[in-house]
Amino acid sequence: MKRPLIRTTVVAATLALGGLALTATTAGASQTSATTTTTTGATTDDMSAQSVVGYYDVVNATSQDLTVVAVHHGDFEGRPVEGTVIAPGQKLHFGVIMYVFQRDEGIFDLQIGNTDEYLRVTAEPAFADGVRQSHFLNDTGTYQLGVSGTWRDILTVTGRAQTTRTIDATDRKAQLELFNRLTAPGSAATGQFFPVTRQSGLAEPVQASQVLENHGSKTAIQTHAWSAATLLTSHWDLATGLSASIKGVVDASVTATYGEMYTQESRVGRDLQIRVPAGQALWLTYAAPIDEVTGTYVLQIGNDTYYFTDMTFDVPVKDDGTKGTVGIQERPIGSPDIPANRQPVSG
Repeated sequence: MKRPLIRTTVVAATLALGGLALTATTAGASQTSATTTTTTGATTDDMSAQSVVGYYDVVNATSQDLTVVAVHHGDFEGRPVEGTVIAPGQKLHFGVIMYVFQRDEGIFDLQIGNTDEYLRVTAEPAFADGVRQSHFLNDTGTYQLGVSGTWRDILTVTGRAQTTRTIDATDRKAQLELFNRLTAPGSAATGQFFPVTRQSGLAEPVQASQVLENHGSKTAIQTHAWSAATLLTSHWDLATGLSASIKGVVDASVTATYGEMYTQESRVGRDLQIRVPAGQALWLTYAAPIDEVTGTYVLQIGNDTYYFTDMTFDVPVKDDGTKGTVGIQERPIGSPDIPANRQPVSG
C-alpha cells in the first residue's frame, strides 16, 4: 500500500478518537485542496487517504533551557525546529500525523542546558500511545520524565533533586529578567508573595484631565471633571507591566497579611471648579494613595524553587478620590511641555 502524500491544505472531517483528530480526504484530490468525505463503505485505498493527528506538549519544569537539537523522524503538524529553546516553565506544542493502517511516530532530541544529557522524545498517535517511549540519552540520573494527560499527551521534564535558588536585589536588572523569563505567558510556574514591610505613600502623579486653554482676555471659571487610574506596579521598572496572575498573587497576599482593602487597579474621578487665567493652559493631576510593600516572591517550577528577595510593589489602596492629592499644572499657551487632548475655554 503506497503512502499518500501529505496535502498542503486539508479540509477535515474531524472525528473524536481519544486525544486525536481523524481527517479524511477525497481520493485523487489535488495537493493544494481537499474535500470532506465520510468513511461509510470506504475501501482500503480510500482509508489510506485518512490521517490521524496526535497533539502533544513537552513541559520544561527544570531550571535549564531545553533546546531542540535534532529532528529524526516523523510527519509533524507544527514540526519542531532545530534551535528552538523551551525556557524554564514553558512548553513546546506539536502534532504527529499518522496514516491509517500505518504506525508512525515523531522523534526528536532535546539538549538539557549546556550539559551532555539529552532527551529523546518519541510520540506515537496510534491508540493514544502518547509519549511513553521517551527516554534520556547519556542518562546521569539528574532529570526525570513524567507522562500525564488523558491521552498521555503531556511530557514533563523535572529535576530529580529538590533545588533552591535565592535571587537578591543586588542586580535589579538581572532579577527582573529572570523573573519575567520564569513567569512568561504560558509558564508552568506557580508563585506566592510573602510581604515583609510596608510603607504608606502616594503614587507618582498622573494626568487626570483634559488641558483647558484660555485664549480669551478674562479668567475662565469652570467645573472640570477629572479621572485617574493607578495600577499595581513593581519597583524594578514602572514601565514593565505585570501579568494579571502576578497582580492577583500580590494583591491577595498583601490583603491577607495586613487585613486592609487593596486593589490591582484603582480608578477614581470627581468634579472640581477651577480658574483658568487668560493666556494660560491648565490641567489636573492626581497622586493616588498606595502602600509600598517589600517582600519575597517565591516561584516553584517542578522541583526547583526560586526565592526573589527584596521585591517591592506599589499596591493601590481602595480610594474614592479623596485620599490622594489633586494637583494643578499651569503653563503659558504654546509651552512645549503641554500635553495633547486640549479643550479651548474663555472667560
